[in-house]
Amino acid sequence: MKQIIILAIIVLLGMVACIQAEDAYFAFRTHRSTLDFVFKLTDVKKIEHARKLLSDNDLQEVHVMGRIRKTQKDYNPHYSYHLEPDTITFFSMAIEVVSSVHGHLN
Repeated sequence: MKQIIILAIIVLLGMVACIQAEDAYFAFRTHRSTLDFVFKLTDVKKIEHARKLLSDNDLQEVHVMGRIRKTQKDYNPHYSYHLEPDTITFFSMAIEVVSSVHGHLN
């Protein structure tokens, strides 16, 4: 009986680890664009923040930024670049010279 309980705990912990290790994909459109820009999040807290943004309009840090990599990803097929998932953050305000739209990058 003790072995069954230990095995059940190990299986449960494994399932929790799998749930926390999920990747999530989000999309947005910039001004004058008809195509979605898709980015990938791997950090659990950032995924929670992004999901909360979709359900609550009164949040701060609604803009997305990250390091641009000049390689195309399958999840973002319309663009020849992507945001590196580990560098993505959310912010409220930024200096104008660091903001850009996709037309300036392609």
